[in-house]
Amino acid sequence: MDFIPGFMQGLSKVFTTYPFDVVKTKMQANKYQSTLQCFEHLIKTDRNAFFRGISYPLISFPIDRAISYKIYEDMNKLNFNPYQSAFCGGIISSFFNVPMQYFTTNAIIMKKEEYKGMIQLIKETLKNKNNFYKGYMLDTSRAIIGSTLFLGTYGNIKKNLPENNYSTMISSVGSISITWLMTFPIDSIRVETQITKNKAMKDIIIERYKTRGITNFYNGLTPVLIRSFPSTIIGMLVYENCKRIVKNSTPLDI
Repeated sequence: MDFIPGFMQGLSKVFTTYPFDVVKTKMQANKYQSTLQCFEHLIKTDRNAFFRGISYPLISFPIDRAISYKIYEDMNKLNFNPYQSAFCGGIISSFFNVPMQYFTTNAIIMKKEEYKGMIQLIKETLKNKNNFYKGYMLDTSRAIIGSTLFLGTYGNIKKNLPENNYSTMISSVGSISITWLMTFPIDSIRVETQITKNKAMKDIIIERYKTRGITNFYNGLTPVLIRSFPSTIIGMLVYENCKRIVKNSTPLDI
């Protein structure tokens, strides 16, 4: 029962964020110059792109959140600092999140005539395992840092506020803002590393900086923030209320 809140949070997160993740990824790959341009082009040419590759995170992300959030809650009960609890949950999360990010990133970047389904993409990827592990350490670092910042900040803000839905909303907005501002440049480098075949990470960083300076590392941040505030609020409200329901439920006598 204790895994249900995290599972439900993960499920709600996928449904509310995936189309915006598609726009974010395409912009990070320098496919478009603005959020509006990307939305307009996809609506006109390839509407299915907004949900291409969603099958993998729909399975893996709720499981990831169920396990990592359970670890986070258990460690908090042992009086660990929320950042320490979130760090341990983030390590476990990376085992699910990193492969998911690789497959979904490549599914999103593919043209509609190239994409043959997630199973086919996984098969093709596993034929050349070097491609799969390209950017693995970078993405693992990003996943752990992101999980630590988000849940750690969320927990520290929330414990100083009254126990109600408004506190959950404030904690959600504060934690997701800090998380994306700190990790978005790493995520941009990760995306380009995983979709290019012959570029070293150092060359990607230099090329991005020479193109438009530091702002190039934040290309795609707008759709992320647009979707992050409502989706994170919804996700954490689902999580906190499911947690409350599970806590108040009594097991059936057998």
